[in-house]
Amino acid sequence: AEVATGTIPPGLLGHREKALVPPEGDLEKAKEFLETAGVSDLNLTIDCLNESLFLTIAQTVQAQLSQIGITVEINAQDAGSFWTLGMESEGDRWKDMQLTVMWFSNLPDPFY
Repeated sequence: AEVATGTIPPGLLGHREKALVPPEGDLEKAKEFLETAGVSDLNLTIDCLNESLFLTIAQTVQAQLSQIGITVEINAQDAGSFWTLGMESEGDRWKDMQLTVMWFSNLPDPFY
């Protein structure tokens, strides 16, 4: 089988011949951007399902942002609570949402 270089496999419109290599992070530049924007002591919350995959993603985001001085509190919730977070009909919790971890389930089609 031909090795895929992204989410769109060979043969489909949108396939990349070369793998996309993300740029290296620049922590000092990120700190500079925050300082220029007048941001200091930033505290955020991230909501996720109380499942190992989503907790791991949230913990990774938390660890990465801590490197530039951003504190992230993880709110792990059961499915019944999590899936009503953004519902205005379920109260005012949607007004306080900042970050959330959820999955994307769709076909890797360039249309999307």
